[in-house]
Amino acid sequence: MNNNTDLKGKTVMVTNVASSSGRRVAMLFSQAGAKVVAVDPDDISGQKVANSIRAAGGEVMFAKCNMTEENEGEATAEAVASFGSLDSAVNIVSWGSHWHGELLDQRVDSDAFLETCLRGLRNCLDTQTAYMRKHTKGGSITFVRQSNTMADLPQFDQALIDLVRKASRVHKQANIRINVVLEPWRAPILTSHTSTDSSLALHLDALHDPAKSCLWLASEAASFVNGSVISSESGYAYAS
Repeated sequence: MNNNTDLKGKTVMVTNVASSSGRRVAMLFSQAGAKVVAVDPDDISGQKVANSIRAAGGEVMFAKCNMTEENEGEATAEAVASFGSLDSAVNIVSWGSHWHGELLDQRVDSDAFLETCLRGLRNCLDTQTAYMRKHTKGGSITFVRQSNTMADLPQFDQALIDLVRKASRVHKQANIRINVVLEPWRAPILTSHTSTDSSLALHLDALHDPAKSCLWLASEAASFVNGSVISSESGYAYAS
């Protein structure tokens, strides 16, 4: 398999960049040559990540923004415009970690909460796909479900997967690929759409490192991958 992940001259947006997963993704993309639009609602923590990227010689702009809130995505417009394009986006999904106990004890309605979470992810998609259609004429969007997010509520994973697969079909004609990476926490709840083509298999180092999976998905090597799920528990699950 072609593993060329040189992203020199490309621009990536990483949301929730101050999270451990977001920082790892942003640093890895920068090391691969990408310019980084670092997005986080926490100004101090987000700026720290941006400063780390600059200190390592990378190009980065920070935007204080909660991308899951309607209309807040406009705060990233200046950063994207300064780099001239948006080639890829990685959205770190950490929805509701602080609500975990309340949801398990049914003190919060899980269906209503899930719909609120999904609305936020749709806001991310709307903002990012609009940038890509206008400036880049295509791109890659990856959602990463953090390992500490709703481990005991697998319906949240399935809802995320369903959202990604539906969006991937909607934006396919615009050459925008949308995929999801599940950080490991338990046996997978996926129904895999596994291809027999061995060229679709990820190398083990990428499979067991979600950030490397994101990097691969944003590269030309993964130009055929859309509407897919990558999970270290189940391997590479492909959906056409």
